[in-house]
Amino acid sequence: MQTLPPEVFLGLLEYLPYRDRKSLSETSAYFNQLCLDHKYLDKEQIVFEGCVLSPETSPLDILLKSERTFSNIKCTNLEIFNISDIFWRRFGPYIKTLHLKSCSIALNYVSCFFSYLENLEYLELDECRDLFMSGTMFSKPDDLLKVGDALKNVKELVVNEQNYLSDALFNRLVTCMPNLNNLSLHGCYINCHEAVYKRYYRKDNVELGSDSVLTFRFILSYLQKASRFLKKLDFSWTKLDNSCLKKIALLDGLNLTEICLHGCSQLTNESLIHLVNCQKNLLVIDIGSCVCLTDKALIAISDGLPTLKELNISGCSGITYLGLESLAKLTYLNKLTVIYSGSPYKKEMLPLSNKNIKFLDLRSSNFNDLALITLISDLSNLVYLDLGHCTNSVSNLSLHAIFRNCQRLQHLKVRACPRITNYGLCGSAAIHPDLEKIENEQAQALSTLDDGQFRDVAIDTRSCRSLLELKGLKTLHLGFCFEITDITLHHGIKFLELRDLDLSCCNITDDGLRVLSENNPSIEELNLSGCHTITDEGLKSLQNLHRLRRLSLKNIKQITADGVLTMRRNCKSLQYLDASQCDLNLGVMDLGSSTSSNPEGFLYFQPLGTFSNSCPRWQNDTLIHQSDSPSSMES
Repeated sequence: MQTLPPEVFLGLLEYLPYRDRKSLSETSAYFNQLCLDHKYLDKEQIVFEGCVLSPETSPLDILLKSERTFSNIKCTNLEIFNISDIFWRRFGPYIKTLHLKSCSIALNYVSCFFSYLENLEYLELDECRDLFMSGTMFSKPDDLLKVGDALKNVKELVVNEQNYLSDALFNRLVTCMPNLNNLSLHGCYINCHEAVYKRYYRKDNVELGSDSVLTFRFILSYLQKASRFLKKLDFSWTKLDNSCLKKIALLDGLNLTEICLHGCSQLTNESLIHLVNCQKNLLVIDIGSCVCLTDKALIAISDGLPTLKELNISGCSGITYLGLESLAKLTYLNKLTVIYSGSPYKKEMLPLSNKNIKFLDLRSSNFNDLALITLISDLSNLVYLDLGHCTNSVSNLSLHAIFRNCQRLQHLKVRACPRITNYGLCGSAAIHPDLEKIENEQAQALSTLDDGQFRDVAIDTRSCRSLLELKGLKTLHLGFCFEITDITLHHGIKFLELRDLDLSCCNITDDGLRVLSENNPSIEELNLSGCHTITDEGLKSLQNLHRLRRLSLKNIKQITADGVLTMRRNCKSLQYLDASQCDLNLGVMDLGSSTSSNPEGFLYFQPLGTFSNSCPRWQNDTLIHQSDSPSSMES
């Protein structure tokens, strides 16, 4: 195979997911070199979490021996000071994206640290209070000049959850980054009241703003200067009001393609309609949790922004089926989020006749099952569907409609939908005592349909569908679907590409686990929390899952310490285990982990651009047994 040109392999590698490409890189030096091509390294992120960054200890002593570079770095809960200077001086010039979360940088090292990042394009400062608290960052003219020369290529600045950001600090940051296209002040405390300016502004020079508070007037003055370059703004969870949004919309030369106003509870229909009328090129809008918005705003978006691609209206309780039906006009829409709505949607809802929609999040929405069937009846290209906690809308009837109409689905989440049974997932293969009851339920649902236009969305009980029709399924969440038993594991879950499976609190046994591990060899994340009938015998079957990296066994009382230790030895790829509330009476060292070699933190790699925003917490070859494990499996 190595006689083939490397260009052929590089083309083939583009079709492999991140984990498969990583496994391939470990087979030989030749494939390892191919997988180190820049087109793949640029999509990989290295994460430091709670580590001590010293060149004499792990992980820096290992990384400093590496011949490769790192384009994307995330640091969480770190203290950065000059002892790690050798690392930043060597790798800093290659970093393109940097995310600092809850990090502190020594005051005498801040300017030196940022001066190394001469090719940085994306900078995110998330909850870095210590960095802003002193108010002296880049306050010296020489430091401002040195850092500005390094950060001149930054295109996107994200400052999240920062109450210590002031006009002066904001001015220094944007002065260092003159070519910004995207600006996010998510969760920052912005003062919009006119009285603030009289109290905090310096009388000798109003243009310098305040050293104490961040004001909207100062932000607006910057937006006016940079209006011709800015394309994306994020003011989520700020006190932005109608007056502020109108002033932004009217800025001369501003041509936004994306705006995020999530949680701006003071906004009303008036200001949003004004925004839509002024910014005609918007492609992405997030107005989630803007509780004062109603159907009028959504109809204005549908009429005024025909090329819109992404829309988030989660938590907008004032929106009803009238607003949702207007979305049929958005023929380019490919991502729609409608998490929770207080108003029920009628069954006669029009379908979203949009074959471009690939991502649909309807968690906790107040649909009934027939409204859901109508809604998804023409979404043949849907890839991601989340119906978690939709207790009224997700039934066996609606599941069969999904299997029939959305056969390109790769990610299906129906967590906490108690009406789902084995029959809904397996169809006629689920022959069990409750079959007659389920058929009666389906017949009753069908009888509520009128004889008119909605008859065609009904599911014929004689030709029911099965989960197996979703050939490319990669994610399946069935947690808290209490009627799911081993029947589904035997007849409904057989996927070569399934990677993430949530079966928490389902009524499954050791026999079901055995069949599951035989039929789904690619599972990497498995949640079995609350499956009380699982014993050590079931854990033995998990050794067939050679790619299993993350496993949750929380609150399973019948497993023992011996069973967990045996499973740990046989699951070679396991990197994270939540065995809390299992009464094992073991500490971390009793599980045979290697945390003693690096007890203070974690280092890991992860792919960029996944559906989930949560990052896995794990350390190589380490099992964690703790009472309150921060497992992202249960989020």
